[in-house]
Amino acid sequence: MDHAAERRWLPWLVWVGSALLVLSPLRREVMEDDFPLSTYPMFVESRLRAKLHRAYLDPGEGQARRRLDTSAIVGDAQEPMAAVMALMRAASHKRLRAPTCREIAGRLRAAGESPEAEVQLVVESWEPIAYYMAEADALPAPAESRIFARCRVGEGAR
Repeated sequence: MDHAAERRWLPWLVWVGSALLVLSPLRREVMEDDFPLSTYPMFVESRLRAKLHRAYLDPGEGQARRRLDTSAIVGDAQEPMAAVMALMRAASHKRLRAPTCREIAGRLRAAGESPEAEVQLVVESWEPIAYYMAEADALPAPAESRIFARCRVGEGAR
């Protein structure tokens, strides 16, 4: 084949290759709210469960447990990211679990919580769409929940 013939086929090969690349997203699995040709990450990647690190107080005596706020976790209501980081660090390092739990329990004891109440440090996995579409007062249960540390408020650091 001479060079002139090669040059005639080259634009067609580029065109076919480009068309195949543009249409390649149509081959992947289509999700409920998917846009096949979107490059927006929410629609391109498969959804993973969201992991949340939380601290709860279980007062016992048939009362519902409640989620602790930032000031109970790190002592400062203005630092929500510090609270998340403290819980993530405790979940990752076994040696930090008990001290972190006792530190939180100490703050709760100083605030007047019952010494018999239990602090629970938890990792929860949530289905993101169900979590964000639910009303604030009617959240669904997490898909998975694991308590990685627990202690009584009475065991808290003074």
